Amino acid sequence: MTTSSEGRDAWWLPGPHGAIRLRRITPARLAPHLDALIRLAHATFTPRPWHAAPADIASLINRLTIDAHQPGFRLLLADDAAGHLVGFAYGRPACHLAALADQPPVSRLPFELRELAVTPSACGHGVGAALHDALLAAAPPGPRWLLTHPHAAPALALYRARGWRTVKLLRLPDSRTRILMHRPW
Repeated sequence: MTTSSEGRDAWWLPGPHGAIRLRRITPARLAPHLDALIRLAHATFTPRPWHAAPADIASLINRLTIDAHQPGFRLLLADDAAGHLVGFAYGRPACHLAALADQPPVSRLPFELRELAVTPSACGHGVGAALHDALLAAAPPGPRWLLTHPHAAPALALYRARGWRTVKLLRLPDSRTRILMHRPW
């Protein structure tokens, strides 16, 4: 994909159904976007296979706001040509997921892709791929980790097409099942 510059923190990507604007959001600029992020997370994670409850959405947003103050935090928003938020992705360096894989400590913290969400109306238009690629391009070098739902077929297809490998199936403390995935770089 080619990009055209719109400053250091935003750029446009052509898409099959119109241009998508990606914006890098700093922790200082996060607060005005929280309501839109809550709505997007609700639209994305309450349907199958996620079945997220309002408390799950609140927990996700709470974790994002806490993570925003950690070193290496990255948040990207995707807007359609009309300016509507259609996706977001965020991550940060952390060792939580590597520890779940029983990986030995490393000198550099791995990067965890913590969330990638695209509204159902924008799925299949390249938004998730654009967010994924831009987020990992902005991340520090090193191994990458993520968790995803074992029945989230579009997400699994995206991750596998971009070099992610399944490490193992995990049962979380709340009895949910997730796939732990790894990508070397």
